[in-house]
Amino acid sequence: MFKGLSPAVAAELEGVEPVDPDLIYQGEAEIDLGGRTVLLREVGPAHTRSDQIGLVDGRVLFAGDLLETRIFPIAPYFPPHDTDVDGEGWIDALDRLAQLAQLAPHTVVPGHGEVTDASLIHDVRHYLVHVRDEALRLRKRGATADETAATVDENARTRWPSWERPEWIGLTARAFEKTLHDRYQLGTSVPAIPENMPARPTPVPGNVVASSEASGIKVTWDAVYGAIGYQVRYRLVGVTVWTEFPVSMNRFDTTWTEDGMEWEYQVRTDNGGRVKSDWSPTVRATAHPKTAPPPVGIVTTATATGVDVVWGAPTGPYTDTIDRYQVITYDKDTPGAFIDGTSVTGTSVHIDGLTPGHHYAVSVVTWNAAGGGLPGAGRAVTIGAG
Repeated sequence: MFKGLSPAVAAELEGVEPVDPDLIYQGEAEIDLGGRTVLLREVGPAHTRSDQIGLVDGRVLFAGDLLETRIFPIAPYFPPHDTDVDGEGWIDALDRLAQLAQLAPHTVVPGHGEVTDASLIHDVRHYLVHVRDEALRLRKRGATADETAATVDENARTRWPSWERPEWIGLTARAFEKTLHDRYQLGTSVPAIPENMPARPTPVPGNVVASSEASGIKVTWDAVYGAIGYQVRYRLVGVTVWTEFPVSMNRFDTTWTEDGMEWEYQVRTDNGGRVKSDWSPTVRATAHPKTAPPPVGIVTTATATGVDVVWGAPTGPYTDTIDRYQVITYDKDTPGAFIDGTSVTGTSVHIDGLTPGHHYAVSVVTWNAAGGGLPGAGRAVTIGAG
């Protein structure tokens, strides 16, 4: 299916062999990922024919492309290759997610964009209902498919001016038009879409600027219209090897840096696969963070199922605005483990629910008005070892 979208996509997929899933389920399934319980649930057809969500420990909802942050929802309507998107089913799926969010998850991980809270469900549903209702109103008035898509596009851009990727508005309208035609017999034909989508523009990002900030260094550049994302590469001046990092917006921050460190950066547009621009010219900035130093005298003591951590407040520059500490734990015996953080306002904490027998790294970060500073390392512990 995807090979039919464009020659560039077909080239990217050349030689790719699909891998069969290890777990097949219907309706709902629960899996254990090393002490974390994940509930899998079917919610499609919606964005695609077989959408599913994952709920981790009843707290974190992974919604896939049912939800997007900061961009218009992606409606993959590309006849004849991909026409599985179901607008009405998508709205119904969001209604079910909203009911789920009322019971448990406070964190929502979208398919694209930043992690947020359950209010995103309402925002995306509101947009889809608007597109559906506008398409219905216009089609009843006799507007053509192209006229309907163009009007919906113009109105949505005005209503959600801060959202990016507006090229998806028209496709969403056309997907709803298909629903109106197939289910409600409105209109005389299903709107056609070009066989090959035009290539995305991939210019070198302009106006790349690096500047010292209270938290470290901020790098910004002019947003590239239609870009999927960007790649930033950075290094300390004098180091020969670059470190690359993907970002979804036109900003990158370097934190946990010491005063006087000079960093350099390059940025390029990333539109997936081999569709990337050249690197921008190099820009430099010297860090002068106003974060506080790490705590002093960090003491860690393993308990049967966790760790006790005690520390002393730091002294020196920028300690007058300290408002909390972050205790970071990392399970060194679980490949791919998450780095967990616990925020406290005092100078001690007990962290429970760790895995007995596993070796954990422990560090503490001081937070002040400028943000989090460099972490201070405590002695690593083995849970249950005393």
